[in-house]
Amino acid sequence: MRISSVLVVSVLVVSVLVVAVIACSSASRKTEPSEPQPKPATPPADGSGGSKLSVDVKHELRRAFSLEILGLEATGTIDARTTKVSFEMTNLLRAAAREYGAIKMGARQRELFDQKLLNGCETEAPECMSKIGTNLGVVQILYGHIAQSGPTFRIRLKLLDVETNTVLEWNGTVQDAEPNMQAAARDAIATLVERFR
Repeated sequence: MRISSVLVVSVLVVSVLVVAVIACSSASRKTEPSEPQPKPATPPADGSGGSKLSVDVKHELRRAFSLEILGLEATGTIDARTTKVSFEMTNLLRAAAREYGAIKMGARQRELFDQKLLNGCETEAPECMSKIGTNLGVVQILYGHIAQSGPTFRIRLKLLDVETNTVLEWNGTVQDAEPNMQAAARDAIATLVERFR
C-alpha cells in the first residue's frame, strides 16, 4: 500500500514537471520571434478531433471497429522539443487512422499518462490496458512512447485488441520534420491496423 502511495505521489510530481516544461516552452517561444511557431492543430468541422494532416484518402478494411489513440508518452530527456514532437506525432497518428473509413474514433483526445493514472495502471500490462480500452468503450487502443535520440526520435507503438489482449508493436525513428513524421504515422497505422484485420 505504501509503495502505491509513493508511486501516485511520484506520478503527480512528474505531471507537474511536464506541465511546467510545457508552460516554460510556450513562454520562451513568445519571447523568441526568430524561432518558427508551430501551427496549432485546428479541429475539423466534423468534430473528429484535429490534425495538420489533410485526409483525402479513405482506405478500406473488411470490418468496422472503434479505436482510441492515446497521446504518446515522452520518455528519457523530456524537453520542449520532445514534448512538441510527441504532440505532433500523436495528431498525425490520429489523422492517419481517420483515413480508414472503417475506423470509428472518438472526438476526445486522451493521454496515455492520464488514462494509466485514472485506471490505476502501474504498468502497461495488456490486462490493465484492456481495462482502459473497456472503460473508453473501444475495441482497440493504440499507445506508445517517444524518446529523443540525438537529432532523431525513437517511437515505439503498441496496438492492443481489448477483447483478446493481443498486442502488436511498431518501432520507428523520425526526425521532427512534418513530411517524415507524416510518412511514419501512415506507415505505423497501416502496418498495425492491417495486421489485425
